[in-house]
Amino acid sequence: MIWIYIFVIPVTLMLLFAFVFDKVHNIKKIRKVDERKIDKIWAEADKKNFF
Repeated sequence: MIWIYIFVIPVTLMLLFAFVFDKVHNIKKIRKVDERKIDKIWAEADKKNFF
């Protein structure tokens, strides 16, 4: 029974780490795109003098 834990826990941790790393990586990519969109929105807002 113990060998199941010895085998399962490292695999689970690896999958979890890979999943979290992938999420963080994707969030960085999305954030770059969002920054560009936000910059465009701010440029439009500056032209229209909302603030």
